[in-house]
Amino acid sequence: MQPTSVTRHLPVRQLAACLAAAFALGAPLSASATNIDKVTSCLDDLSPGTLRKVVASAATGDIVDLSSLSCSKITLQSGEIAVAQKSLVVSGPLDHTLTIDAGSRSRVFNHTGTGTLEIADLTLANGKYAGAAYAQGGCVVSVNGTVFLSEAAVTGCIASSSTAGANVHGGGIYAHGAVVANSTVSGNLVIVSGSTGYASGGGIYAAAGLQMGYSAVSGNSVSGGRIANGGGIYARGAIGISSSTIDSNKASHGGGILAGSLAGGSNHLYLTDSTVSGNHATIAGGVETATFTKIANSTIAFNVADSQIPGVKTSTDMAVQSSIIAKNMYSSTGVFADLYIPPTKILSGSNDLIISSNRYPPGNITADPQLGPLSYHGTGVSVVRLLTHALNPTSPAVDAGNNAAGLAYDERGTFFERVRGAAADIGAYERQDVDDEIFYNGFD
Repeated sequence: MQPTSVTRHLPVRQLAACLAAAFALGAPLSASATNIDKVTSCLDDLSPGTLRKVVASAATGDIVDLSSLSCSKITLQSGEIAVAQKSLVVSGPLDHTLTIDAGSRSRVFNHTGTGTLEIADLTLANGKYAGAAYAQGGCVVSVNGTVFLSEAAVTGCIASSSTAGANVHGGGIYAHGAVVANSTVSGNLVIVSGSTGYASGGGIYAAAGLQMGYSAVSGNSVSGGRIANGGGIYARGAIGISSSTIDSNKASHGGGILAGSLAGGSNHLYLTDSTVSGNHATIAGGVETATFTKIANSTIAFNVADSQIPGVKTSTDMAVQSSIIAKNMYSSTGVFADLYIPPTKILSGSNDLIISSNRYPPGNITADPQLGPLSYHGTGVSVVRLLTHALNPTSPAVDAGNNAAGLAYDERGTFFERVRGAAADIGAYERQDVDDEIFYNGFD
């Protein structure tokens, strides 16, 4: 039997399972799931062997396996595919060459179960959901369950409404909880017509918890309504983002990430070994957070705001360890503003490089970090080409950080040690050796 994503890439699955379990999200299905239901047709007409027919006939906990198909695309002709099972795995070929394309006519999947819908080794593309008062999930929706992406991509999807006062969330994904491992969420949109209503989560909307590792959220946007939140990510509850890049997203609040609180739940944002760069918002170009936030060994740079705080804006206590928050700029004046935390809140940390802030953690460096452009500098375990900012060999961030988080590797993962030299470098990127100088200016 040909292996599926459930029986291979154990490090990826263990990462996702650990993330899900640690934060009480619906756990991904285990490798011991018993029923494998083969998709044998690339059509979408409910005939035997089609994806739509196999999903409709599957039992909860089954693996819907598309790995033996010879086509590179399944184009949906009959609307979204309903997933009524509590939990289901939909798994593509090992080389990630299969796309399920909704043709801008519908979503791809609507999961009504309370467990986990896992999408593995597939690209979901061109989903579209237009609602009236509410519109949720342009490509995938799971109102009561968890969406788990494993070596998958969600791209080119739109959630929209032309109704005044509408609430529209999740251009790519809307889920109660989300786990994203070795995956890409890119080029998705949330659009609300008019100046009333709310729009949020251009790439991902997670209502009650998000965990992400070795992934990229890029080029998503939210527009319209009274407030447009979280161009890349809008999430509430327990939010953990590690070894990931959030770049080139756009909204009015929280261009890259907007982290909110969940009533009666566990609330925090942990951003570790990650890069937030090139995002744009009216307020808080990079990150806006209303929950306890810990930033460790990360780089938040080159984000832009039109009105308030281009870098990081928080209303709560914050801990910053061995991180770069620098070069975040106002669009109209070119003035830098990297971090704002209210005077009444606690700011702790050490070994940071923050240039412009109303307050600084102890021992902070304010010098130019000498960052290279956002570029590909290699990847360890991830199938995603993670983009990072290399450090110039003369950067004050080199050997000036710490590894209080106990990380084995920098953002790029295996082969890129977290401590290389006298001490850890500050930020998401750790210079490895003289060869890194080749990549400093973005050479690939």
